[in-house]
Amino acid sequence: MRNSHNILRFATVIGVSIVAANMARAQDVSKPETVPVPASATAPAATTATVAPPTSVAKSAKAKAGEYRISREDTIAITCLNDPQYSVVATVLPDGTISYPKMGQISVSGKTLRELEISITKFLSKEFVRPQVSVAVRERQVRQVGLTGSGVKNTGKRVMRDGWRVLDAISDSGGLVSDRTDLFTAKLIRYETGETIPVDLVTAYNNVESEANLPLEPNDLLIVDAAEESKSQVLVSGEVVKPGFVIIPRDRTISKALESAGGPRPGALLSEVIIERNGEKITVDLRQLVTAGTEPEQRLQPGDKLVVPENKKIFYMVGAVGRQGATVIPDDRPMSLVKALSDANIPLQNAESKKTQIIRENPDGTQTVTIVDVETMFNKADYTNDVLLKPGDIVYVPYKKGRKFNLMDGVGTISGIANLRWLLLR
Repeated sequence: MRNSHNILRFATVIGVSIVAANMARAQDVSKPETVPVPASATAPAATTATVAPPTSVAKSAKAKAGEYRISREDTIAITCLNDPQYSVVATVLPDGTISYPKMGQISVSGKTLRELEISITKFLSKEFVRPQVSVAVRERQVRQVGLTGSGVKNTGKRVMRDGWRVLDAISDSGGLVSDRTDLFTAKLIRYETGETIPVDLVTAYNNVESEANLPLEPNDLLIVDAAEESKSQVLVSGEVVKPGFVIIPRDRTISKALESAGGPRPGALLSEVIIERNGEKITVDLRQLVTAGTEPEQRLQPGDKLVVPENKKIFYMVGAVGRQGATVIPDDRPMSLVKALSDANIPLQNAESKKTQIIRENPDGTQTVTIVDVETMFNKADYTNDVLLKPGDIVYVPYKKGRKFNLMDGVGTISGIANLRWLLLR
């Protein structure tokens, strides 16, 4: 009885062992054979990436910005851990291809290492259950991009670094000749395809991560030109401190253009500033701009001519006044007789200011003489009877009795002589 029980236990152990052995053998059969890779086919540690199983191939197919892209004359090492015949070291030919076992000539130039690994892994999945592939760069060809045009400080070829974009190349060349990115045009010519791609520098500089900051490829040519003067400047002329061409402001406001020209002169007629554009004349009133800082709605365009005319609204002061001759009526406010005499520094001890005269020409050519008692207004500080002056008026303050009037007393400037002659001949 005991013997039969032992025999049963022994048979059970033998059966379990056989089953375990069969299961182990089955697992070995499901595993591909791994062959060591010869040293000549082993890729260097730098610039490598490990291939994910085929189930994740689709997820990683999109190349990341800044990844290294294979170039012509690069030497690359492709390592396959499943079979050494698929491990090769090859130099990319001028046509951008290499020869790979059973695949023939394959295009690799312009691809990232990851993209090439995925392509080869997909092909080898027909040969192996789990193909193990890695791609590395053994030797890089010196990669360059060209820069030209009037918009960059230094033109010529630049040695390209990994992940370079348009702004990297511009920065490496010393930058733009101006910080006004809106005054430049740029385009990128792809060496591989000959395609010309417009570059939006304004968007690129505002957001370096935007698509406008295009990634560069070896031997690309970047052309950056400054805009023509007619498309980047306006001409400011007339009564300004520094007349001439000025760069059109970013916001295209008249105030910024005037500021670039040094601002208006005191004799400027701000109520009738003119914008000349394509044969058209646009009148703009800038008085509120000067007095209140209110910007007019009108905006400048490249090629405009901004004309600030001279204020020819003048009157004349003669007689017993400290400052004689032509005086401008301010464009932003009226000029009264009291204000004019105060500015002219009347020598009251010599002036017969009670008989101050305003000589005004009428539309029919006749003249009207108005006598104003300025002395009383000054003494009583009552300016109720003050008179607003008009262009062309002549203010004459007689001298007191005992002081003989000399015509030359009324001459402050050469123009004053002409004005007096005009007065005496009327």
